[in-house]
Amino acid sequence: MTDSAPDFASWLAQVERGLRGKGWRDLAWTTADHFAIPPLVRAEDAAPLPHRRVESLLHARRGWQVRELIACADPRDAARRARRALERGADELEFCLDALAHEAMSPNGVADEDHDDDPFATPTPGEGGVAVHLRRDLEAMLEGLDLAKTSLWFSSGEGSLAILVWWLRLARSRRIAPQALRGGLDVDPIEMLLSRRVRSARDGQVAACRTSPDSVFDTAAAVVHFVRRDAPGIRPLVLDAQSHHLAGASPGVELGLLLASIVEVARGLERRGLSFTDLAAAATVRVQVGHEFCTEIAKLRALRLCFAKLGVAFGARGAALVPRVLALTSSRFRADLFDHRTNLVRNAVAAAAAVLGGCDSLIVMPFDGQDSVAARDLARDQQHLLRAEAQLARVADAAGGSHAIEKLTHELGAVAWNVLQEIEQAGGFLAAAKSGLAQQFVRLAEHERDLSFRTRARTLVGISRYADAELGQPEANAFDIEALDEFGEAAVARFEKSVARRDRKPVEALIAAMRRSKPSQLVETALADAADEATLEDLATATWPRAGHDLLHRWAPIASSDGLAFEELRANVDACREEGSPLPTILMLSFGASATVVARADFARDLLGAGGLEALERRVDDLDAATAAIAEHEPAALVLCADDEGALPKVDALRAALPQGQDGAATLVWTGKPTAELAGAVDLAMHRGADAVATLASLQERLGLAVQELDFDGESDD
Repeated sequence: MTDSAPDFASWLAQVERGLRGKGWRDLAWTTADHFAIPPLVRAEDAAPLPHRRVESLLHARRGWQVRELIACADPRDAARRARRALERGADELEFCLDALAHEAMSPNGVADEDHDDDPFATPTPGEGGVAVHLRRDLEAMLEGLDLAKTSLWFSSGEGSLAILVWWLRLARSRRIAPQALRGGLDVDPIEMLLSRRVRSARDGQVAACRTSPDSVFDTAAAVVHFVRRDAPGIRPLVLDAQSHHLAGASPGVELGLLLASIVEVARGLERRGLSFTDLAAAATVRVQVGHEFCTEIAKLRALRLCFAKLGVAFGARGAALVPRVLALTSSRFRADLFDHRTNLVRNAVAAAAAVLGGCDSLIVMPFDGQDSVAARDLARDQQHLLRAEAQLARVADAAGGSHAIEKLTHELGAVAWNVLQEIEQAGGFLAAAKSGLAQQFVRLAEHERDLSFRTRARTLVGISRYADAELGQPEANAFDIEALDEFGEAAVARFEKSVARRDRKPVEALIAAMRRSKPSQLVETALADAADEATLEDLATATWPRAGHDLLHRWAPIASSDGLAFEELRANVDACREEGSPLPTILMLSFGASATVVARADFARDLLGAGGLEALERRVDDLDAATAAIAEHEPAALVLCADDEGALPKVDALRAALPQGQDGAATLVWTGKPTAELAGAVDLAMHRGADAVATLASLQERLGLAVQELDFDGESDD
């Protein structure tokens, strides 16, 4: 026994002896952004990182606000949910308005009946959120809420200007000063310019609208000017990274595109007399957070540090260097069709990562994708557990000082900054979107991401690995299309009745005045009494350009889900099972009990489960026992787990023993990567690195399980 502690070199030597020939650096973790995090990061490795000099910015805030997202169709139901959420501990409320409000369309728009399948057809009132198209709808949604004490946020897209006007007028009618209002909107110039803002005209034609950058930034600047002066508790702008995340961007690319869009917005507002300080005070940065714990913590830390770096470049100081961040648990990483319970764990991990990364507000999405009271309560209560039980609100930047997190923060920030610089060299975010450069970043990352899940290099627990094949789709509240249609018809009738009874002349005069108004006076002009009689479409579209549209600004990232391909395979098996006929028999034979055979059997069992399949398992010691098992069970597919040595004679003998069906011989599947000679003797091979989705789909097809496409409800169509 010695009194001296071992030095680092001798400690590493001891570790590497246990690794049996591998070096400790071989255990490095390579991220989706292609940089490696070593398995051991020491203080001396993290100390020289550039961002450590400004880490005090990460201590600027402590704790977070629990935000409830409300998206039911009926404004009266939304009010009841809002009151219940506040009673059960929500700090903030966010009302997501329906697709019509987001597109600034009225619910009585006439679509072409010959084009009902047109994806751009007029949505149903209440589709995607709360149906708010008149001031009285907003009043009903906010019934029973104290506007002076409740932090209210509205996700209303193109309808944000109308919502702001009605919110201010409602507060005035309740004798509440605008300075007392707290909350925000989602005026997002980039989203308005790049998303496919289309409307179905009365003649059935699809027409693009509001694609003029000048109009978008004029309106955004007008709103910011007003709230900075008269309602400083309202944050009207949103700087959004959600679409990049949901489309499959890696964390570094996601941050880089977000930074580039922030620069674009900052410049647009600067040309209209607003500084970066004004932007920071008026904006919320909205990001989605997944369950990859360390990466997501580092992503939010890197976001805050990069935002500060941008602020310094624009001449900002102090509080303007600290962004307000809203985090949402990501829908990309969830199980949508099976084993929703595992989403509870994913949500808990993602929520903890968001809090430790320094978010200011957090929305935890319901674990089952439904709108039940229980699911909403569980989502909210998860945050209360993190706050009250885990005490995560007591420490600012709790992950700071973790050398691996510091390394991740630095590397993600570097990747993001490189993406920003490349986009700046291409002329800025809008130019990069128009040229396709922004899409290239996302598509490349999405391709690599998809491949990593298909090959199971990355794991989604309960989806791509460790799936329970017996666990079918859970019973959930089905999306009631008939109820939505019924509500929509009633909403259209109420809307048309209200519009028919109003005096149109004051509304027309108001719209004309808004068109003539200087951008800096737009909100004041809109606050006239006639706004109470105007529709959301009237107010929101009053200043839209009649010409000068740039139709090239039409990049809309498409959201996807990482595990959907595996879930579709499982749903296909469920659909075949529900038809009443028994599923084809799969027999898995393990020759002996060597470590290789046991590992291959475990791998095959897990892979089959990810595709909704199960196998009868038998361990045999010789060919006689194997052929007897085949004769007993007459499988439609034989999964063979054996050592590589002597494999070909076994395959040939078992091939001859397989039963012959109407469609030919049973399928023979080898577990492990086959040699060239063996590959020609088997039908399929299951091994690490192969495309698991393609392998499972091929096996299902060989088993006669017709692969079916899924509709949006998760139900199969022949």
